[in-house]
Amino acid sequence: PYARSNWQSYPIRVLQYAPLSRDELIQYLLDNGIAPKPGVMNAHTEKPFFDVGWNLENSEKARDEVILLPLFVGMEEKDIEKICHLINNLENLFITSNKDI
Repeated sequence: PYARSNWQSYPIRVLQYAPLSRDELIQYLLDNGIAPKPGVMNAHTEKPFFDVGWNLENSEKARDEVILLPLFVGMEEKDIEKICHLINNLENLFITSNKDI
């Protein structure tokens, strides 16, 4: 192929019945040296559009449930393994991959 994807992050969805909330999972990963961030920004909730009154339920749900895990070209396999280990180490944490977002 003439080009390759340049993934900058990997989105995961933290389901409602997971043992940690999205924000708790973000803090857990930060405490362990991983820098995730909240996943979805919604323009319709920003000041310029706030008074429009759009109700975009699915966008707002994604905003509240998705985090972005770091993923970049220079990332080493040990870094990926650390992220996987931290997430898999949480008992009964249920997440879905980006195919369901």
